[in-house]
Amino acid sequence: MFREFVLPAYRQIAASEGKVVGFHTCGNLVPVVHDLLGVFPGIQTLDVSAWNDFEKLDAMLDPEIGFWLGFKNTFVLAGAPAQHRELLERVARLGRRRKVGVCAQAIVRLHETYEENLSRVNAFIRLARETFA
Repeated sequence: MFREFVLPAYRQIAASEGKVVGFHTCGNLVPVVHDLLGVFPGIQTLDVSAWNDFEKLDAMLDPEIGFWLGFKNTFVLAGAPAQHRELLERVARLGRRRKVGVCAQAIVRLHETYEENLSRVNAFIRLARETFA
């Protein structure tokens, strides 16, 4: 469906609007990323949502393309610190190869109070800063 309907529209956008340098999707890019880059060869950054295997994408793509990684809000707010650390260490390794940005999403009220939500996202951010230092 992507190749039949979306790619022709993207080709038209590229022809009409010019160079596309960034791309956002909340979906999985892995099956279509080469098609996407074929239509938008000037892409410099990809928003890589949590539904992607960012290490698989890393192996598939030129390291000159930066990744802006997003994490699921439920992972940020409810994941165990050990899970957070493991993922953030993987991101840190990725950052040695390519430009990486991180988005700690938390726009849901998952816990009883907003204070609890904020406490958890702040703990995640502190751990990310420690891991990336």
